[in-house]
Amino acid sequence: MRFIWRLSIFDKVLFVIFCAALLASFFTWFFEERFNKHLWHSNPSQRYKMADEIVDEEVFLGMTRPDIIDILGKPVDPLYEDESILNYKIGTPPSFSKILREELIIVFVNKKAVKVFRLRMEEGTDTIAPH
Repeated sequence: MRFIWRLSIFDKVLFVIFCAALLASFFTWFFEERFNKHLWHSNPSQRYKMADEIVDEEVFLGMTRPDIIDILGKPVDPLYEDESILNYKIGTPPSFSKILREELIIVFVNKKAVKVFRLRMEEGTDTIAPH
C-alpha cells in the first residue's frame, strides 16, 4: 500500500482511471444478456438484448439455414422471399428516436451464413440502416 502513496498525482489519477475502466468493462460484460434459446422463444420483445452478442460473437456464421431456423424458429414477417436472407423481429430497444422496429438479418452465401447484423427502421426516415 505504501507504493501507491509514493506515486505522483498524475500516476494516481491514471491508476484510478484504469481501475474505473476495468470495473466498467466487468459490469458491462456481467450485465450483458447472453444468447439463450429459451429466452429467445419465450420473450420476443426482449430479443434485442441478445442481438448484440449474436452479432459481436458471430454465433451463427458458417451455419446453414435449417440449423439457424432450428435454433431461432421460423422468421416472422419476412422482408424478403429470397432464400439467401433470414430476418427476425427483435423488439424495440430504448432509444431517443422513434424506432418502428428492429430486426436481426442473417445473410447466406452458398447455403452458409456469412453476415449477421441488426437493421433499424426509424420513424420519419425513408432509409433503413444497419445498426
